[in-house]
Amino acid sequence: MWLGFDIGGTKLAVVVGDDAGRIAARRRRPIHASGNARADIDAMVADGRELLAETGVAPSALRGVGVTAPGPIDFARGVVESPPNLAGWGSVPIGAW
Repeated sequence: MWLGFDIGGTKLAVVVGDDAGRIAARRRRPIHASGNARADIDAMVADGRELLAETGVAPSALRGVGVTAPGPIDFARGVVESPPNLAGWGSVPIGAW
């Protein structure tokens, strides 16, 4: 199973899926207009944990986790670098979560 996070300009989405691309569970919520990246990431991670619990998937059983964000990402450091349409998300260490 896989866990995916999609950070968009207006929403945060989380999905649990399998190798065949079947979606086991998904959740979507609006992003904070205030630019509070920490609150958004905390909510997104909580959604991911809840979806894993709902589907009965242990975190240790995940084959991987994917994250998309609208802007440059420094993969080596796990940092979202100044996305143009996400106020307050510059230099956010998303890999630390």
